Amino acid sequence: MSVSTMRLPWRRYVRSHEHICHLRRWKRAQAEREQATAREHGEAAARAQHEADTLRAAAAACVDDAIVTHELGLDRAALFDRLRTLAVARAHVLESQHRVGELSQQAAHSREQAAVSLRLAVEHRRRSNKLDEWLSRQQRKRRQSAERRAEWETQEDYACRRR
Repeated sequence: MSVSTMRLPWRRYVRSHEHICHLRRWKRAQAEREQATAREHGEAAARAQHEADTLRAAAAACVDDAIVTHELGLDRAALFDRLRTLAVARAHVLESQHRVGELSQQAAHSREQAAVSLRLAVEHRRRSNKLDEWLSRQQRKRRQSAERRAEWETQEDYACRRR
């Protein structure tokens, strides 16, 4: 099968050896871009998860600090101040928990995107390797046919000299 009529696995017709080399470079570049994207998504997931963990710990510490303990001698105004502080702390915790949920979802989404990008990178790398294999087969076939031609010419030269 000639280079101009070879049918690639993903059903594109190839026009020339240079076209195959271009496709191979393009697939490798795509794989590298997808790997970089996967790294970025993984880093974003790690950042979001770290921020969620930090926020969760800060919210727990805030509630622990604001808990009303049994204290003798508190007047009514001081007790209500402490209760108000506790209510504000709990509201802050609820907001923090909401934000933690959002960050956890964002981290999960980033991890999913990283997995998709890695799958695409593997696919592009596989296609690039297929093109490499095809190119090496074609080069081997060309080299073998050139060697056969040279051998035939040599044999014909010897046959012509003997007569």
